[in-house]
Amino acid sequence: MRGGTRLFKVMMDNVESRGIEVRLETAAERLITDAGRVTGLAAGGNSIEARGGVVLACGGFEASADMQAQYWQEKPVLPGAYLGNTGDGIRMAQAAGADLWHMWHYHGTYGFRHPDADEFPYGIRLHRLPD
Repeated sequence: MRGGTRLFKVMMDNVESRGIEVRLETAAERLITDAGRVTGLAAGGNSIEARGGVVLACGGFEASADMQAQYWQEKPVLPGAYLGNTGDGIRMAQAAGADLWHMWHYHGTYGFRHPDADEFPYGIRLHRLPD
């Protein structure tokens, strides 16, 4: 088993042994706060209470042109990341009072523009090791 496969096995074993409900295709709408503390999440029209906190594992903002323009010094940037990284989680954190820093910095491999940018709207990169 490779590293990522092991990680998901450990995670799923814990989810199953603890009886944690998994909700797929349920968009997070906003963080619920009380006196400056995050106490839950509004998602799919429901409120979900957090017992020990909320982890935002939501990706970045590479696919958000307005956030790129606001935060990145170098322009334009053609990321090779998932096109769903539109900054939704970052905006939720800001609405809950998060003080963001270091948003100008990006690290990764960025690619070349494909001649058909409508068909391939992300950076195409050469495979190289190590990444």
